[in-house]
Amino acid sequence: MKTLRLYLIIAIAVSAALSSGCEPLACFEKSPYPPAQKQPVVDIYHGIQVHDPYRWLEDPDSKQTRRWVQQQNKLTRRFFGTDAPRENIKAYVKHTI
Repeated sequence: MKTLRLYLIIAIAVSAALSSGCEPLACFEKSPYPPAQKQPVVDIYHGIQVHDPYRWLEDPDSKQTRRWVQQQNKLTRRFFGTDAPRENIKAYVKHTI
C-alpha cells in the first residue's frame, strides 16, 4: 500500500511539473545544476576504503552547503513555476499520508 501511495505522489508531482509552463526538462536545460565540489575524503571501515566526496554536504550549517542548497532550490522553483503546483502536491500528500 505504501508503494502505491509513493507512485501516486510521484505521478502527481510529475503531472504538476509538466503543467507548470515548462516543457519537460526545458527549465533544467536552461539552468544547469549547480556544481557540487568533490573532496578527497576516504574512510576505512574494517579494512575497506569508502570514498565520500560529498561529505561536505552533510554539514547543513556551512556556508558552502547553504549556498549550494540555495542554488538547487532556485533551479527547482524555476522548474515548478508558480506556487500552485507545489501547494496542490503538498495538500495531496498531507491528505494521503
